[in-house]
Amino acid sequence: PYSELLILNSNDILSNAKVTLPLWHSIPLLSKIIGFFAKLRKNKVNTDKVPGLIQQEDQSTKKRTLSKREALADTARTLSSHFVPEGSTIDRELDAYCKQWNKLITKEAHAQLTEDVNALIRDYMRKVINTISAQTFTADRIETLANALCRTPNMQKITEHEALFMYVQLYILRLVSNG
Repeated sequence: PYSELLILNSNDILSNAKVTLPLWHSIPLLSKIIGFFAKLRKNKVNTDKVPGLIQQEDQSTKKRTLSKREALADTARTLSSHFVPEGSTIDRELDAYCKQWNKLITKEAHAQLTEDVNALIRDYMRKVINTISAQTFTADRIETLANALCRTPNMQKITEHEALFMYVQLYILRLVSNG
């Protein structure tokens, strides 16, 4: 074994390590007591901060998270001009495309299918929204996301693929622009 080749004794190694450590680290009971008081002192320093400073820190972190959402929403609003014809709105276009791909006769079935598709898009966007930033949210990215959604087996059953594809793109824009 290596211990015999290197002439190492575990008791000698342990005693050398204890000698090089500070006293409170080499005695377990003393180490626990000092750790307890250090932890109390650390908690006291954290609670002694100025309350106004804590509120300012909380507000600054909220601003950072809100600014990302707002930047993403602003980007979505500017991209809407690429997808929505001039003089129209996203809601009006969504309704028109919905009537094209959802041709169920009864109102109840029509509403259920539309809600199912909308829920599928919302669930997908919940997963993807953390990976999107304002810089990466482009028209190509929206088309890629919509294409990925339209290729799912459930969406393949809908016959009007082009209208569904445009609907999914517009719905993604609407979700992101609303935050």
